[in-house]
Amino acid sequence: MDNKSPGRFYIHGHVAKITRFSSSLMAQAKHSTTRSETKSGDRIPFGEKLIMGGGGLAQMMTDHGIMQLANAVYNMVLGLNPAVISTVFGAVRIWDAITDPLMGSISDNTRSRFGRRRPYLLVGALLCGIGFPLVWCVPTGWNATAIAVYFAAATFLFYTFATVYGVSFQALLTEMTPDYEERTRVTSFVYFFQSIGWLIFPLVFWCAQFDLFGSTMGGMRVITAVMGLLILVLGVTCALKTKERYLSVAGQQEKVPLMRAVRTTFTNRPFLLLIGICIFMQIGNQMVNTLGSYLNMYYVYDGDLKAGAKIGVIMASCNVPLSMLVVAVVGHYFANVEKKKILLAGMALALVGTVSKWFMITPEHPYWQIIPPLIMTPGNACFWMLIASLRADVCDHDELHTGTRSEGMFGSVHTWIMKFSFSIVIAISGFILVWVGFDQGLGGEQSEHTYFLMRFLYSFVPSLSIIIGIVLVVLYPLTKGRMREIREELERRRVLPEVDWNEPSGKVS
Repeated sequence: MDNKSPGRFYIHGHVAKITRFSSSLMAQAKHSTTRSETKSGDRIPFGEKLIMGGGGLAQMMTDHGIMQLANAVYNMVLGLNPAVISTVFGAVRIWDAITDPLMGSISDNTRSRFGRRRPYLLVGALLCGIGFPLVWCVPTGWNATAIAVYFAAATFLFYTFATVYGVSFQALLTEMTPDYEERTRVTSFVYFFQSIGWLIFPLVFWCAQFDLFGSTMGGMRVITAVMGLLILVLGVTCALKTKERYLSVAGQQEKVPLMRAVRTTFTNRPFLLLIGICIFMQIGNQMVNTLGSYLNMYYVYDGDLKAGAKIGVIMASCNVPLSMLVVAVVGHYFANVEKKKILLAGMALALVGTVSKWFMITPEHPYWQIIPPLIMTPGNACFWMLIASLRADVCDHDELHTGTRSEGMFGSVHTWIMKFSFSIVIAISGFILVWVGFDQGLGGEQSEHTYFLMRFLYSFVPSLSIIIGIVLVVLYPLTKGRMREIREELERRRVLPEVDWNEPSGKVS
């Protein structure tokens, strides 16, 4: 078909630029392996990093578990209308807008000998471990209305528990260490373990259908009970075996009212830039992601769903291990490198990968479509791994301005904005296929115009959003040198008694 001839792909100039930039990063990485600037007192023991990684996997499972499995179980098995499922998830995000900042404020203002984060981690882990399997215990004989009510009630209850655990975990992660480099090492452990979750979810529904369980719902109840136990064990271990590094500092600060704390987060310029960077990267990854499956099935394989599914399995099986490998390498060898440079390198790779979709998704060479994800995955992994580390830097910047540590509030606001924007992006993506004129009844014989729009949007909408994100990274002010200055100033302030640092004398950028 003539409308499936993509032309040849020439990006040698862009590749050369990225190669030179990568060479610069490698030089810094080589320097970092021989000379670390992290003080011994700022280093987190390897065992504690592993425990934080396990806590991160527990949080990932609580955040994404229900959303990954709900359609398969409640729609495909129980027959619940998918519009009802989507409505429940949308309502949960509105509920999160209340509970996330509230939990952040409660955690920040807690004064306990057990800490500000760990008591809520413990309670949240216990509740999530018990609550997760209960979501799947709906009686199969109920009518659609009763099933819908059960799903809504169980989902709202569980995500309330997940807020208690997730907000506390993100706050603890943010304050694990004051060191610029060690923050990257810690977050690399967490992201590595969280990636394991993306290997677990695809197996759950498949395993639940094994004959030994008697029924799919019986299998789901057994498997999710095991998952709940895993969440409980990992979360409780994280609560009991980690330390809060800023406990003494936070104990001396005033309690900040909820609304004042929320306003403070939205007046912090680095935080707003960080939010913008994340949102545009999320748009780049998710808004038109659905088109990739349809282009694979219908444009490349002319409606042969079985052949298209095979490629999908190959890409999924490659991307997660590659992401884990990249995170491990970057966390170990590149921790000393300026975070902005790692971000820019990762986003540049993501940009090249998404542009390459225009040329690599072609029926003449079906396996070429594996190449763009292999380019993009390392870039996306570098990017998302660093976000918690960057948020920790923002909290130092905020303390310089306000004299308070508010990791809970910054983490909760950031998390909710990302969850809300993700929901909006997914909602928009559902209308894109309709807008481009895709007709499933035509199979692979879609119009030339439809295929052009699908390919164009899939390649260049993410490209534009990533470019905007790159511009915001360039504007982001918290460099390695600036963070060193901020830390020195904060440590100087902490040794001076009875000083009101809510009124800093100098302008801080």
